[in-house]
Amino acid sequence: IIYHFAWDLRNLVGIKWGSFSSTGSLIWQQSICWTFILISGFCFNLSRRPLKNALLTLAGGIAVTVVTVTVMPEAAIYFGVLIFHGSAMLLLFPIRRLLYKIPHYIGIAVSFLLFLFTYSVDDGSLAFGKILLPDSLYKNMFTAFWGFPHRGFSSADYFPFFPWVFLFLTGFFLCS
Repeated sequence: IIYHFAWDLRNLVGIKWGSFSSTGSLIWQQSICWTFILISGFCFNLSRRPLKNALLTLAGGIAVTVVTVTVMPEAAIYFGVLIFHGSAMLLLFPIRRLLYKIPHYIGIAVSFLLFLFTYSVDDGSLAFGKILLPDSLYKNMFTAFWGFPHRGFSSADYFPFFPWVFLFLTGFFLCS
């Protein structure tokens, strides 16, 4: 809450204090994101109505996009955290029974390693810049959803499917 309040004051109200590009701010912001997505994956296993929750979350994300595009297009949110969560839950819903058959320690390790491996996919690489991806992957809004944003893409809150689905899966396996 404190982070978002400070971000809103700086980016929406225009109060210029502090830097959100410092290493400390990045660590603070990423720790919030990682924790939220990890816990969300964990909680997926506790849901009694995962399909309904996925659809409601996705609808909420779509509503946020429509409102931000309409009311504050300079800070529009495309593929924000709610769209990501709804999409991740929709993916896991039909395959969760198969995932339960994977030993949890293997699922945790593989999912987390895949998250780290794909963490820089939206910047055009894998393995933190060691493997460059072809520019042809980064074409349009459809590819941006998956983690391959086109040149000029901008979103005030961007959580593409890759790499974040692997952190969500890590949380899923932590609970199983």
